[in-house]
Amino acid sequence: QSMGNVLRNQRKRQEAIEMFEKAIEIQLKTIGKEHSEVGWTYRNLGLVYYIHGNLNVAMDMFSKAAEIQLKALGPEHVSLSRTYRNIGLVYHCRGELEKALEIYNKALVIQLKILGPEHSLVANSYHNIANIYKDLGNEAAAMEMYNNANEIFAKTR
Repeated sequence: QSMGNVLRNQRKRQEAIEMFEKAIEIQLKTIGKEHSEVGWTYRNLGLVYYIHGNLNVAMDMFSKAAEIQLKALGPEHVSLSRTYRNIGLVYHCRGELEKALEIYNKALVIQLKILGPEHSLVANSYHNIANIYKDLGNEAAAMEMYNNANEIFAKTR
């Protein structure tokens, strides 16, 4: 899985996909399909597809990851919130703004509960939500979310 991340960061798409698929194959044989590591690998594989614009496959991978993480880690785990964020990114790219807003808010609730109100992941969620409100034409809500994000960023950077 680590090699897959390196290859993804180097933008070596096909090699990264092959590495993550091999990791999933090994994980399924050794630790089983409901282990959280399998979910993380699906999420990482989804990121490769997302980065390269294959949104449908990315969504499939993120959805598998979320399903596994929900079972393995429970509904209030930071890793699950990151996967929800990735699902939100796909919805946003597809123009499914209401779905993106719903899943971003789901991620935010988890992050606020687990990480507290001044964590950089919380700021990222506020920023993602602000982008959705902006695209929906709700400038007041967008500004409120951008301000929330910027206040946290100012404290955490």
